[in-house]
Amino acid sequence: MKKMGITLLICLAIAIDSNGQTSFVMEGSIGKYPIVMLLNNINGNWRATYCYKKFRHDIELEGHSAGSDSIVLEKDIYDGKTNQEIMSESFHIHQILNEWTGSWENRNGISLPVKLKPIDITQYQFSELPHFTFTNHEEGIYTKTRLSGLVFIKDSITRYGKYELQWLHESETKIQSFILLNGFEKEQIKSINTVLREKFYLRINSNYSCIGRHEDDGEYDSNIVSYFISPEFISVEVNDSWYCGGAHPGVGDNSFTINAKTGREVESIDELFWFTGQKPLTEKDEKFYDYIDERSKAIVAILTKLYPVEMRKPVDKEFNCDYSHLSNWDFPSWYFAKKGLYIGAVFPHVTGACNKPEFSFIPYNLLRKYMNKKVEFKLPNL
Repeated sequence: MKKMGITLLICLAIAIDSNGQTSFVMEGSIGKYPIVMLLNNINGNWRATYCYKKFRHDIELEGHSAGSDSIVLEKDIYDGKTNQEIMSESFHIHQILNEWTGSWENRNGISLPVKLKPIDITQYQFSELPHFTFTNHEEGIYTKTRLSGLVFIKDSITRYGKYELQWLHESETKIQSFILLNGFEKEQIKSINTVLREKFYLRINSNYSCIGRHEDDGEYDSNIVSYFISPEFISVEVNDSWYCGGAHPGVGDNSFTINAKTGREVESIDELFWFTGQKPLTEKDEKFYDYIDERSKAIVAILTKLYPVEMRKPVDKEFNCDYSHLSNWDFPSWYFAKKGLYIGAVFPHVTGACNKPEFSFIPYNLLRKYMNKKVEFKLPNL
């Protein structure tokens, strides 16, 4: 009976959907080095993502069939010396029943044997991981396998008013976060910490997903810049920066807010504030983007009244950030802080340095008129 259960779990890691896509999660080795690989066959076109279990960094490949039961997978990189794409590494593997064998070769001509078989998920501690949402089941298995067994090291304990925080970092990426020790009821703390752990793991996963995509030059930094805790909300400002290949590095805002009463993340600023004075629309509504335009106008009008100089349209458009442009406020970043509600503009990638202006706080006394009357919450009296 136990053997049958293990076989069933292994089979769950392989699926074929109605769109002609076959996905496999395999584990095995390149030479003596253990790996996990996610293989996707989409109408005859092969794509793969794999990581060494020791390092966990994604390496992505593309390939093609080389006969009825063989495939070739390659990773190409740009060579600045020749201004051409060159092969960085390749797999030539052959399927026998459910297993794949063959060889791996890098650009220096080093070749190692490859052995892969369907993953046995009973060997991993998935129960320790927070809940995630994945594109499909196989992606979930691959990601959970990579994140299984992470080591967290406790750092300092700090206080924020009556709230006590335990800081910790992941041993390999050095990414840091915190959990709450006290200051709320036990059930509240449990729910809040569940969200904090999920956000922590997602930041770590982003690091592993990014760095391996550009050989040894990949970088991913994620830092908690500030946080604000009140009886109503836990708001965390998170800044990310990365280079995963391509023409330019990137920067982003992964700030988030948790409703302390429900212990759930506030998914949208529209849950709390109705800046247009009307009930917000969702993406399912036909006029959603009309609503977004109206919300942007309302936000720009509020900020222009508060910060007329900073919001003024620049004379030299080429070298200045235009915070008066409505589209830069369509999907703003946001979080609570002592100064009030922070709302950050989001610019196109090429002008990403204009993101997150320092000035754009809406004081709490002005926010009260925009509060969603259908949600019970209080704003700080600051």
